[in-house]
Amino acid sequence: SLRESFVGLVVPSKFYSALLVQRPILAVLSPMTSHAQIIQKLELGYLCDPNPETLANLIFQASNDKTRLSQIETNIANYVASQDGKNKSLDAYTHTIESLC
Repeated sequence: SLRESFVGLVVPSKFYSALLVQRPILAVLSPMTSHAQIIQKLELGYLCDPNPETLANLIFQASNDKTRLSQIETNIANYVASQDGKNKSLDAYTHTIESLC
């Protein structure tokens, strides 16, 4: 998670990792960040307050809604495909991760 003073200035690399594996994103971050807004607008996953009980409930609810999880995975695949060739930083990140494997 980001400190409040870094909101809007720092891009969490976990966001790109989640997109690359096309899995639903579970983000514990301020709804004011650009990534939170993308996650909400395009339905790429879930946002949660930094509260352990809330987080546990969200994980439980999400794990029991296979239809929604499947839709989120489709949304992520569509989003990644729409960004193909447009997002150089994602391409560079992908190359870096692949070179480490």
